[in-house]
Amino acid sequence: MPKLGSINLHASLLPEYRGAAPIQWALMNGEKYTGVTTFFINPKVDTGDILLQKKIDIHDSDDFGILSEKLSRIGADLIINTLELMEEGKVQPASQDMDLATQAPKISKEMTTINWNWPALKIHNWIRGLSPKPGMFTSLNGQRIRVFKTVVIDDLEQCIPGVVQNQSRDELIISTGANHLSIIELQQEGRKRLHIAEFLRGHTISIGEAFTW
Repeated sequence: MPKLGSINLHASLLPEYRGAAPIQWALMNGEKYTGVTTFFINPKVDTGDILLQKKIDIHDSDDFGILSEKLSRIGADLIINTLELMEEGKVQPASQDMDLATQAPKISKEMTTINWNWPALKIHNWIRGLSPKPGMFTSLNGQRIRVFKTVVIDDLEQCIPGVVQNQSRDELIISTGANHLSIIELQQEGRKRLHIAEFLRGHTISIGEAFTW
């Protein structure tokens, strides 16, 4: 056994978001900040004493891929800093407050289907949290579509969830359970990822058509 114990790096500010998918759930829940934590490993997952933490803002443009890359860079630096300070005896481990603990369970296949009955902001945040992989999926005219990027629109008249509310050469707006989503990037099954303007050049979609789930 290591003399001082074994340390690990977790992509959240423990005790928040313990588990397999902390980055995804932070985005899916619409958090405004997150971070990385070094901590001592103990028998229970992600519950060991905290060594160091680094907090960062989550930007509106962040998705799982972008935020993962940011946290990887910050985490690498934090591990080095932790080891250096431990060697100097300058780290004071702190117990986690169990009352503040939240969970970040593994993402299942069932979670990757867009439910158009949800509010637009919730769908938007789930797309951010699962983009680019595994992605959030919907269907139109029997074709499975992965949605990578959206924008929330809140100034249109409410319509039936999943229905195309507005369509132009470079815009596709879908009604949801509350407000609307403008799809920015998507991918038809078996095809490449496209900006919506490129997609609409090769596809005819009419107002009133419905996405299904």
